[in-house]
Amino acid sequence: MNMIEKQIKLQRELVEVQTSALKQLVELAQDGSSKYVALNRDFAQRLPSFGDLGAWASLQREYGETLWGGYQEYLKAQGEILKGAFSQSNDLVRGAFSTAEPAATTSKAKKAA
Repeated sequence: MNMIEKQIKLQRELVEVQTSALKQLVELAQDGSSKYVALNRDFAQRLPSFGDLGAWASLQREYGETLWGGYQEYLKAQGEILKGAFSQSNDLVRGAFSTAEPAATTSKAKKAA
């Protein structure tokens, strides 16, 4: 396989990794949006049942904690997706250049001799 074919193969594989990661991120965002809407709907339905300020503040605190916990889970999942894509891309690039380097080194050594 010549150098151009190797580069084309590398680019194709990198695009596949990026496409897969993007699909996972979109699915994660859709799921997160659905959970956010459901959370707001649930707390909005519970809101009219509180008559005093203390109960309302407690509901608000519970809402904030639930929202923050969900957002942290989302960020963690997003980070894992990105970390996996970076790792795969890194492996592909290292593999492409580690196999090309010995041939380049050998040809340089032949030219020097």
